[in-house]
Amino acid sequence: MARNHVLSDIASIAHGSGDAVLRNPCFMSAQDREGDDLAHLFNWAEREHARGEWGAQDALSALARQALVAVGRHMQKLAKIENGSGAVGDLFRRLEECVEQRFRDHPAVDALAIELASTPYLINQASRGATGLKVSDYVRSRVMHEAQRLLLFTAIDIAEVAALTGYSDPSHFTRAFRAFHGETPREWRDRHILER
Repeated sequence: MARNHVLSDIASIAHGSGDAVLRNPCFMSAQDREGDDLAHLFNWAEREHARGEWGAQDALSALARQALVAVGRHMQKLAKIENGSGAVGDLFRRLEECVEQRFRDHPAVDALAIELASTPYLINQASRGATGLKVSDYVRSRVMHEAQRLLLFTAIDIAEVAALTGYSDPSHFTRAFRAFHGETPREWRDRHILER
């Protein structure tokens, strides 16, 4: 019974509201091998479920295990960096705190380096080691995830979402959102509200 429950959860995630989150997990970057592996596994699981052929349940169960291993390996890698007593782990923790406080200002890498008493090279190394993203992409990702949160969980209009995420021009926000997510904020909101 538990096995069928897990399989139905995987199938519903592949076809349901979790689809966008799982295809682009926020804790894995597009350049990250584990992120690529996980996206491949979910695409494969989606195909297996759609086919419904003999052995599909066994294949989905194996794919689920592989997905858990990929996530576990990635989390282990993050834990080594995050919990490391080394300078890189400490630098990323400080960078993460700084970005969390200032992401709405879209801080430049040089400004973050100065604030952290470091260099652009070192903070990029720390960011890449922890997230697979260079600092500017990490900041952009944080801004876009905040935009997603506001679009999904509030009824405020697009111009206000733009302002709350540091964009003075809503059309610039829309272009940046489309470049990051592949669709406009309105399209993204409409699609995700329909899925809920």
